[in-house]
Amino acid sequence: MMTQMRFPFHRLLLPLAMILFLGACGESASSTDSFLYKMGDKVPVGSIVYTALEAEWRSELGGAEGLPQTPKNRFLLIKVSITNSGGAQTAIPLLTVENAQKESSMEVSEVKNLPNWLGLIRLINPAQTEDGYLVFDVPMGAYKLRVTDGKEPGSESTRLIDIPLSLSEPVRTN
Repeated sequence: MMTQMRFPFHRLLLPLAMILFLGACGESASSTDSFLYKMGDKVPVGSIVYTALEAEWRSELGGAEGLPQTPKNRFLLIKVSITNSGGAQTAIPLLTVENAQKESSMEVSEVKNLPNWLGLIRLINPAQTEDGYLVFDVPMGAYKLRVTDGKEPGSESTRLIDIPLSLSEPVRTN
């Protein structure tokens, strides 16, 4: 009489569970880090490292050199330091801020009379750091700056930096 051998499937459960667990731990092609960074933190996203140094509100820009530039709401200026930690020149993408209702606003496309404005076309060489201002026209409030690696939508990585509402002098973290 021949005895029937059974395959020990229970020995496959642990390795299979480990593979599934490790696969879930990796960063997906389109990821948003739910962890909220603070101003002053170095925030790596792909080969770009962002640091939000300070934030301030203004009711106008310029004025001394001619007509002031006035916003629809208020200007939120965020001073950032951006480093390319990769091995090739890269473009710094346009960024957005989000309010508590998750409504997002893009950077202002035309800024006059603001020294150190980063502008809209921003290329950064390997190991180079750029410091300057991002400008948003938004109602006063607390925001989150969404920083990205600039890849195509659906495959980009993003992170959030908390920009608390402060009506006092800008917070300098450097």
